[in-house]
Amino acid sequence: MWNLLSEKLNTAASRAGLRATLHQFSKARPVEGKPIIDYISTFLYFRDQLSGTEEPITDSAFIFHLLMTLPASFDTFSDILLGQRTVDELIAK
Repeated sequence: MWNLLSEKLNTAASRAGLRATLHQFSKARPVEGKPIIDYISTFLYFRDQLSGTEEPITDSAFIFHLLMTLPASFDTFSDILLGQRTVDELIAK
C-alpha cells in the first residue's frame, strides 16, 4: 500500500510531486569538479519530469536558472548561454 501511495503522490503529476520537483530545480547548483554536462543533465531531468504538467520549465526559465547558478569559472560558457533562445540550441552548442 505504501508503494502505491508513493507512486501516486511522489510524481510530478501530483501537486506534491510537482512542488517537490520545482523545489529541487530551484535549489540545484553545479558541483565543483564535476563536468557542466552533469549539471545540464540534471536540469533536463527536471524539465522532462515537468513537461506536460501545469508548470513546465520553459526554455527561458531553464537558461536563466543555469546562468544565475553557474560559478565565475564558467563565464565563457555563460557567454554562449546568452546567445541561445532554446535549450535545444544550447545543447547543440
